[in-house]
Amino acid sequence: MVMSNSLSSSDACYVGEHNGTYPDGSLGNGTFAYGHYVPTMAEMMNCQQGNDPWSASSKYGLWTTYFLVALFGLAAVVNGFERLEILSRNATVPAPFAIPSRLKASLRTLDLPRPYKFLPTLGTIIVTVAFTIFSFVVCFGIQPFYRPRNFGSSPLGLRSEWIATALIVWIFATAMKRNALSYLSGVTFPRLMSLHKVLPWFALFFSVVHTGAMIVRANRQQPWAVTVATDSQYGWSAWVRPSFSLSFPPSLPWRSRLSLPD
Repeated sequence: MVMSNSLSSSDACYVGEHNGTYPDGSLGNGTFAYGHYVPTMAEMMNCQQGNDPWSASSKYGLWTTYFLVALFGLAAVVNGFERLEILSRNATVPAPFAIPSRLKASLRTLDLPRPYKFLPTLGTIIVTVAFTIFSFVVCFGIQPFYRPRNFGSSPLGLRSEWIATALIVWIFATAMKRNALSYLSGVTFPRLMSLHKVLPWFALFFSVVHTGAMIVRANRQQPWAVTVATDSQYGWSAWVRPSFSLSFPPSLPWRSRLSLPD
Protein backbone atom coordinates (compact mmCIF):
# COMPACT_ATOMS: atom_id res chain seq x y z
CA MET A 1 0.00 0.00 0.00
CA VAL A 2 1.41 3.41 -1.01
CA MET A 3 0.70 6.41 1.16
CA SER A 4 -2.50 8.09 -0.01
CA ASN A 5 -2.56 11.14 -2.30
CA SER A 6 -5.24 12.62 -0.04
CA LEU A 7 -2.68 13.66 2.59
CA SER A 8 -3.39 17.00 4.21
CA SER A 9 -1.26 19.97 3.27
CA SER A 10 0.23 19.95 6.76
CA ASP A 11 1.60 16.43 6.30
CA ALA A 12 5.34 16.47 5.69
CA CYS A 13 4.94 13.80 2.99
CA TYR A 14 2.67 16.05 0.88
CA VAL A 15 5.56 17.37 -1.17
CA GLY A 16 6.63 13.80 -1.97
CA GLU A 17 3.18 12.63 -3.03
CA HIS A 18 2.77 15.68 -5.26
CA ASN A 19 6.20 15.44 -6.90
CA GLY A 20 7.86 18.33 -5.12
CA THR A 21 4.94 20.76 -5.14
CA TYR A 22 3.51 22.34 -2.00
CA PRO A 23 -0.19 23.29 -1.67
CA ASP A 24 0.58 26.90 -2.58
CA GLY A 25 2.22 25.81 -5.82
CA SER A 26 5.80 26.43 -4.73
CA LEU A 27 8.48 23.78 -5.19
CA GLY A 28 10.44 22.02 -2.48
CA ASN A 29 14.12 22.57 -1.84
CA GLY A 30 15.19 19.25 -3.34
CA THR A 31 16.14 18.19 -6.86
CA PHE A 32 14.66 15.98 -9.56
CA ALA A 33 15.88 12.66 -10.98
CA TYR A 34 14.14 10.59 -13.68
CA GLY A 35 11.15 12.90 -13.39
CA HIS A 36 10.70 12.31 -9.64
CA TYR A 37 11.29 14.72 -6.79
CA VAL A 38 14.33 14.02 -4.60
CA PRO A 39 13.83 15.68 -1.20
CA THR A 40 16.37 17.26 1.06
CA MET A 41 17.41 15.31 4.14
CA ALA A 42 15.26 17.58 6.32
CA GLU A 43 12.19 16.97 4.16
CA MET A 44 12.81 13.22 4.19
CA MET A 45 13.18 13.09 7.98
CA ASN A 46 10.06 15.21 8.51
CA CYS A 47 8.07 12.85 6.29
CA GLN A 48 9.30 9.75 8.09
CA GLN A 49 8.63 11.16 11.54
CA GLY A 50 5.29 9.75 12.64
CA ASN A 51 5.11 7.45 9.61
CA ASP A 52 7.00 4.40 10.88
CA PRO A 53 10.46 6.02 10.64
CA TRP A 54 13.57 4.10 9.64
CA SER A 55 15.31 5.13 12.87
CA ALA A 56 12.76 3.22 14.96
CA SER A 57 12.44 0.12 12.77
CA SER A 58 14.68 -2.03 15.00
CA LYS A 59 11.79 -2.29 17.47
CA TYR A 60 10.21 -4.96 15.26
CA GLY A 61 13.19 -7.21 15.86
CA LEU A 62 12.82 -6.59 19.59
CA TRP A 63 9.10 -7.38 19.46
CA THR A 64 9.88 -10.69 17.75
CA THR A 65 12.45 -11.51 20.43
CA TYR A 66 10.08 -10.53 23.25
CA PHE A 67 7.34 -12.75 21.83
CA LEU A 68 9.57 -15.83 21.70
CA VAL A 69 11.06 -15.06 25.11
CA ALA A 70 7.52 -14.86 26.51
CA LEU A 71 6.65 -18.28 25.06
CA PHE A 72 9.74 -19.94 26.51
CA GLY A 73 9.29 -17.97 29.74
CA LEU A 74 5.79 -19.37 30.17
CA ALA A 75 7.13 -22.87 29.59
CA ALA A 76 9.91 -22.18 32.12
CA VAL A 77 7.38 -21.15 34.79
CA VAL A 78 5.37 -24.34 34.31
CA ASN A 79 8.56 -26.40 34.30
CA GLY A 80 9.76 -24.68 37.48
CA PHE A 81 6.58 -25.53 39.36
CA GLU A 82 6.76 -29.15 38.19
CA ARG A 83 10.38 -29.46 39.34
CA LEU A 84 9.54 -27.88 42.68
CA GLU A 85 6.68 -30.34 43.12
CA ILE A 86 9.00 -33.29 42.37
CA LEU A 87 11.64 -32.04 44.82
CA SER A 88 9.04 -31.54 47.53
CA ARG A 89 7.63 -35.01 46.96
CA ASN A 90 11.08 -36.58 47.25
CA ALA A 91 11.79 -34.60 50.42
CA THR A 92 8.33 -35.44 51.84
CA VAL A 93 7.73 -31.72 52.26
CA PRO A 94 4.54 -30.15 50.89
CA ALA A 95 5.19 -27.87 47.92
CA PRO A 96 4.26 -24.19 48.43
CA PHE A 97 2.33 -24.34 45.16
CA ALA A 98 1.33 -27.20 42.90
CA ILE A 99 -0.23 -27.04 39.47
CA PRO A 100 -3.73 -28.57 39.65
CA SER A 101 -3.93 -32.03 38.12
CA ARG A 102 -6.67 -31.03 35.69
CA LEU A 103 -4.61 -28.10 34.45
CA LYS A 104 -1.59 -30.35 33.91
CA ALA A 105 -3.77 -32.82 32.02
CA SER A 106 -5.12 -30.01 29.85
CA LEU A 107 -1.61 -28.79 29.08
CA ARG A 108 -0.54 -32.30 28.08
CA THR A 109 -3.61 -32.58 25.86
CA LEU A 110 -2.62 -29.37 24.08
CA ASP A 111 1.04 -30.31 23.85
CA LEU A 112 1.68 -34.02 23.31
CA PRO A 113 -0.76 -35.36 20.67
CA ARG A 114 0.35 -35.60 17.04
CA PRO A 115 -2.68 -35.13 14.72
CA TYR A 116 -0.96 -36.80 11.74
CA LYS A 117 2.32 -38.64 11.30
CA PHE A 118 3.69 -36.03 8.92
CA LEU A 119 2.90 -33.18 11.35
CA PRO A 120 4.75 -32.20 14.55
CA THR A 121 3.10 -32.37 17.96
CA LEU A 122 0.06 -30.24 18.68
CA GLY A 123 2.11 -27.98 20.97
CA THR A 124 4.51 -27.15 18.14
CA ILE A 125 1.58 -26.48 15.82
CA ILE A 126 0.01 -24.09 18.35
CA VAL A 127 3.29 -22.20 18.77
CA THR A 128 3.69 -22.03 14.98
CA VAL A 129 0.15 -20.69 14.49
CA ALA A 130 0.61 -18.16 17.31
CA PHE A 131 3.86 -16.87 15.83
CA THR A 132 2.29 -16.75 12.36
CA ILE A 133 -0.52 -14.53 13.64
CA PHE A 134 1.88 -12.33 15.60
CA SER A 135 4.41 -11.87 12.79
CA PHE A 136 1.79 -11.24 10.10
CA VAL A 137 0.03 -8.63 12.25
CA VAL A 138 3.33 -6.87 12.96
CA CYS A 139 4.54 -7.00 9.35
CA PHE A 140 1.34 -6.42 7.38
CA GLY A 141 -0.98 -4.81 9.93
CA ILE A 142 0.96 -1.56 10.28
CA GLN A 143 0.83 1.25 7.74
CA PRO A 144 2.37 2.56 5.55
CA PHE A 145 3.91 -0.12 3.33
CA TYR A 146 5.83 2.34 1.15
CA ARG A 147 6.94 5.96 1.37
CA PRO A 148 6.78 8.57 -1.40
CA ARG A 149 9.47 8.12 -4.04
CA ASN A 150 12.97 8.94 -2.79
CA PHE A 151 11.75 9.46 0.79
CA GLY A 152 13.44 6.41 2.28
CA SER A 153 13.25 2.64 2.57
CA SER A 154 9.96 0.78 2.43
CA PRO A 155 8.53 0.34 5.97
CA LEU A 156 7.21 -3.07 4.86
CA GLY A 157 10.72 -4.06 3.82
CA LEU A 158 12.18 -2.84 7.11
CA ARG A 159 9.61 -4.64 9.27
CA SER A 160 10.09 -7.95 7.45
CA GLU A 161 13.86 -7.51 7.55
CA TRP A 162 13.95 -7.11 11.34
CA ILE A 163 11.59 -10.05 11.94
CA ALA A 164 13.78 -12.31 9.79
CA THR A 165 16.97 -11.02 11.42
CA ALA A 166 15.65 -11.61 14.95
CA LEU A 167 14.84 -15.22 14.07
CA ILE A 168 18.45 -16.08 13.21
CA VAL A 169 19.45 -16.23 16.89
CA TRP A 170 16.55 -18.56 17.67
CA ILE A 171 17.37 -20.83 14.74
CA PHE A 172 20.83 -21.40 16.20
CA ALA A 173 19.57 -21.61 19.80
CA THR A 174 17.04 -24.35 19.04
CA ALA A 175 19.65 -26.37 17.11
CA MET A 176 21.85 -27.14 20.11
CA LYS A 177 21.24 -30.40 21.93
CA ARG A 178 22.24 -29.07 25.34
CA ASN A 179 21.33 -25.48 25.99
CA ALA A 180 19.72 -23.15 28.49
CA LEU A 181 16.40 -23.14 26.63
CA SER A 182 15.91 -26.86 27.13
CA TYR A 183 17.10 -26.76 30.76
CA LEU A 184 14.94 -23.82 31.86
CA SER A 185 11.79 -24.54 29.87
CA GLY A 186 11.80 -28.32 30.07
CA VAL A 187 11.30 -28.51 26.30
CA THR A 188 13.02 -31.66 25.08
CA PHE A 189 15.55 -31.69 22.25
CA PRO A 190 13.15 -33.32 19.73
CA ARG A 191 10.64 -30.53 20.45
CA LEU A 192 13.33 -27.88 19.98
CA MET A 193 14.28 -29.55 16.70
CA SER A 194 10.67 -29.23 15.54
CA LEU A 195 10.87 -25.48 16.14
CA HIS A 196 14.32 -25.41 14.58
CA LYS A 197 12.85 -26.83 11.37
CA VAL A 198 9.94 -24.35 11.33
CA LEU A 199 11.71 -21.07 12.15
CA PRO A 200 13.92 -21.02 9.01
CA TRP A 201 10.78 -21.06 6.86
CA PHE A 202 9.56 -17.93 8.63
CA ALA A 203 12.97 -16.32 8.14
CA LEU A 204 12.92 -17.25 4.44
CA PHE A 205 9.39 -15.92 3.95
CA PHE A 206 10.07 -12.56 5.56
CA SER A 207 13.40 -12.32 3.71
CA VAL A 208 11.49 -12.72 0.43
CA VAL A 209 8.98 -10.07 1.56
CA HIS A 210 11.88 -7.75 2.40
CA THR A 211 13.53 -8.36 -0.97
CA GLY A 212 10.31 -7.79 -2.90
CA ALA A 213 9.48 -4.59 -1.03
CA MET A 214 12.95 -3.17 -1.59
CA ILE A 215 12.84 -4.04 -5.30
CA VAL A 216 9.49 -2.24 -5.61
CA ARG A 217 10.92 0.75 -3.77
CA ALA A 218 13.98 0.90 -6.05
CA ASN A 219 11.88 0.50 -9.19
CA ARG A 220 9.59 3.37 -8.17
CA GLN A 221 12.56 5.72 -7.82
CA GLN A 222 14.32 5.03 -11.13
CA PRO A 223 14.13 2.62 -14.10
CA TRP A 224 14.97 -0.94 -13.13
CA ALA A 225 17.60 -1.20 -15.87
CA VAL A 226 19.50 1.69 -14.28
CA THR A 227 19.35 0.09 -10.84
CA VAL A 228 20.65 -3.25 -12.11
CA ALA A 229 23.48 -1.57 -13.99
CA THR A 230 24.63 0.83 -11.26
CA ASP A 231 23.75 -0.65 -7.86
CA SER A 232 25.42 -3.91 -6.82
CA GLN A 233 22.90 -4.38 -4.01
CA TYR A 234 20.16 -4.92 -6.60
CA GLY A 235 22.13 -5.88 -9.72
CA TRP A 236 23.19 -9.30 -10.96
CA SER A 237 26.26 -9.36 -8.72
CA ALA A 238 23.92 -9.48 -5.72
CA TRP A 239 22.87 -13.00 -6.76
CA VAL A 240 26.37 -14.49 -6.97
CA ARG A 241 27.03 -15.19 -3.29
CA PRO A 242 23.56 -16.54 -2.32
CA SER A 243 23.44 -18.69 -5.46
CA PHE A 244 26.84 -20.15 -4.65
CA SER A 245 25.88 -20.70 -1.00
CA LEU A 246 22.65 -22.50 -1.89
CA SER A 247 24.05 -24.72 -4.63
CA PHE A 248 27.39 -25.85 -3.23
CA PRO A 249 27.07 -27.01 0.43
CA PRO A 250 24.10 -29.42 -0.06
CA SER A 251 26.21 -31.51 -2.45
CA LEU A 252 28.96 -32.19 0.09
CA PRO A 253 29.02 -35.75 1.55
CA TRP A 254 29.50 -34.57 5.15
CA ARG A 255 26.17 -32.77 4.96
CA SER A 256 24.28 -36.08 4.83
CA ARG A 257 26.31 -37.60 7.66
CA LEU A 258 25.63 -34.66 9.96
CA SER A 259 21.92 -34.44 9.21
CA LEU A 260 19.75 -35.52 12.12
CA PRO A 261 16.92 -37.98 11.51
CA ASP A 262 13.33 -36.79 11.92
